[in-house]
Amino acid sequence: MIYLLLSILCGVALFLSFRSFKVWNIPTFPAIVLNYWVCVAVGMLFFPKTFVQLKSLSFLQQEWLIPAILIGAFFIFTFQLMAKCTQLYGVSLTTVASKTALAVPVMFSLFVFDLQSIAFNFLHYLALILVIPALVLSTWKQKTTSADASKSRFIWLPIIVFALCGITDTVMNYASLRYVSANEQEVFTTFLFFFSALSGTIYLVFSRQSITLKSVVGGIYLGVPNFFSIYFLLMALDSFANNGAKVYPSLNVGTILLSSLLAVVLFKEKISRINQLGLILAVLTVILLFNDQLF
Repeated sequence: MIYLLLSILCGVALFLSFRSFKVWNIPTFPAIVLNYWVCVAVGMLFFPKTFVQLKSLSFLQQEWLIPAILIGAFFIFTFQLMAKCTQLYGVSLTTVASKTALAVPVMFSLFVFDLQSIAFNFLHYLALILVIPALVLSTWKQKTTSADASKSRFIWLPIIVFALCGITDTVMNYASLRYVSANEQEVFTTFLFFFSALSGTIYLVFSRQSITLKSVVGGIYLGVPNFFSIYFLLMALDSFANNGAKVYPSLNVGTILLSSLLAVVLFKEKISRINQLGLILAVLTVILLFNDQLF
C-alpha cells in the first residue's frame, strides 16, 4: 500500500509541476525532454548498479529491453498526440481519454495475464464499473474549445490517445509481471526513461526547438518526481502481485482526488457540482476496491 501512496504523491507532484509551466511560461516539450535526462541522472545517482549496466552494455541482454524501448517511445509519441488533442478538443476530453484508458490494463490483468492471485468479489467489480464515470465526472469542465475542434478529420485523436495510454500501462504491467524481477525495478525504470530521452532528443533536434534556461529548470524539478512515480508504480504492482486491476484504478482515482484538493487550496480553483459528484464516486471506488482490507 505504501508504494501505491508514494506513486500517487509523485503523480500529484507532476500535476503541480505542469501547472507551474503555464504560470511561469516554461516551454513544455523541451522541458519534457530534459526531464527524461534528469530521470536517467536520478536513476544513476540513487541506484549505482544502473550505471554499471549502462557502462558495460549488459542491459542489451536483458529480457525487459524491448518493453523498455516500446514504453520509452510511447511516452514521447503519446505526449505529442495529447498536446494536439488538447489544442483541438480541450483539456477535459483529453484527460478523460487518458485516464479512462486504465480499462485496458485492468481487462488484461483480469482476463489475459492469468493471474491466479487475483481474487475479485462483487464489490471489486462494482468499483471497476464506477471508476469510469468517477473519472469522467471529476475531470469534466465547461467546453472551451475553438471552432476548429469540430473538424471531423481529427476525431481519431482522442481514440488514439486512449489506445496509447492503455497500451503503455498494459506493457508496463506485463513487463513487471514477466520480465522485471523484484531487484530490477530501478534499473528498468532508468532505462525506460533513457529510451524516452533518446526518442525525445531526436524529435527535438529535427523539430529545431530551442532549449532555454526556463526549460532546463522545469526539466529538473519535473524529472525527480517523474522518475519515482514510475519506480513506485512498479513497486506497487509487485507488492499487489502485479494486479493492475487494483493498482491502476486506485492510482488514477487517488491522483485526481488529491490533485483536485490541492487545486482548490493552492490555485483557488472552483469545483462544480458535477466534479463534486465525480469525486464522491472516486472515494467510493477506492473503498470498494479495498473492501477486503478495510472491512
